Formats: sequence, C-alpha cells, structure tokens
Amino acid sequence: MSEVDRRSMFSFKDKDDINHKTAEVENLRLIAEICKEAFESDNSRDVLKSKLRDKWEEEKEHIDKHEFCGQCNTDTITEKRICRCMHYFDEDSKICMEQCKLKLKWKNVGEIMVSDYEKPTKNVMEKMGGMDLILDDHFAVEVKPYYSKETLSRMFSEILTYTVDEEYEPGIAMFKYNHDTGEESYQWGVFQTLENEDYLREIMKHVKVFLIDYKVNGEIAEYRIERYK
Repeated sequence: MSEVDRRSMFSFKDKDDINHKTAEVENLRLIAEICKEAFESDNSRDVLKSKLRDKWEEEKEHIDKHEFCGQCNTDTITEKRICRCMHYFDEDSKICMEQCKLKLKWKNVGEIMVSDYEKPTKNVMEKMGGMDLILDDHFAVEVKPYYSKETLSRMFSEILTYTVDEEYEPGIAMFKYNHDTGEESYQWGVFQTLENEDYLREIMKHVKVFLIDYKVNGEIAEYRIERYK
C-alpha cells in the first residue's frame, strides 16, 4: 500500500471498500503483507501503527468500567448485547432470566471463558471502539453477530488496530451458523472458501481464529468458543 493510499484514509479498518465482498481478497492480501512486514521486523508496533492508522492515541485515557449488566429493555439482538450477555449471564442467570428482555440469552458451556467484553484501548482514539471479547484473560477478539455480513478483512484489521499497544494477543471469533436461517454464517462460509490461501494463512500466523458454536434451547443459546485448528 503506497503512502498516498495510506494518507487518503484515516484508518485501514474504515477504508471505503473494507466491507465490499468484491474487495475481500485484495484487502486480505494487503493485511497479510502488513502482518508479514510487521512481525518480521524488530518493532512490529511501529510498523502496524504506520500501516493501520494516521492518528493514534490522545492524551485522554478511557474510563474502563462496567461492573454489572444493565438489563436490556428491548429484545433487539446486537453485537454489543451478545458480547455483554456472554460475559455476564453466568454471573447471575436468575436476574438475567427475570429482568432482561433480550430474546436470546447466552450461556457458556465451553472451556474457553469470557473474561471481559467491550474492553477499551487504554487511551481514547477517534472512531475506535472496544475489543469485543477478552478470552481467558489473554486473547482480544473481534466478534460479529451471527447475522452480520461484514467482511473478514474488516474483522482482522479492527483487532490488529485495537491491540497494537495492548497486552492481549489479537484474534477473531466467528459464529459458525445463523439459527434464524439455518445456514452457515457469512464469515464462516467465506473463511472456509479461503482457508488454504497463502495470504489468509499468513494472517493466521499472527491473529488467532476462534469459532462460536451454539445450540438454541428455548430462550438460551448454549455456546462454546473453540480455537480453529
């Protein structure tokens, strides 16, 4: 990616074609090149910073605070609500069942634990949200809802950007299927098509891939998060 291209956008994760299906392969190739250059260098952080964003942290620090689940007043399922439920449901499922209107609650039945959700970067940055899930206090992963059509390149570029100055190892977590349609999730379908490509394998050397499998049992989605092998 040329300096002109880089300067024309504020952030790789927000580039104009990052969610265009037709640009998926080219964007993944670019991410693979960034990963290879960064992680073969003596200072991967500097390389990632120069390639992923034009502007980084401000002096103001994030207030990292959420100590309880504010029960949902509507049944709408969103990315943030799924992640919050994955984190909080098992702490006090009785309260969740009695007071939360979310139409599908998320109960962990696997071995990998959700340590936190929406974990912000240390310092405030424009157009930067939180790391969706922290797994086993070690991995920071980007998650898209099971119904999402966002691209793999968006997921990879987001988590690489968010974890540059963080202690967590970057990863993405894909839902394997969409229970509303009975079909594979968009991201999992694309991943299976491209999994043997060199550029995707290069990215996977540096960004861990997890799969979210789940079974709907009434109002409960019994889920497990597992490493892709």
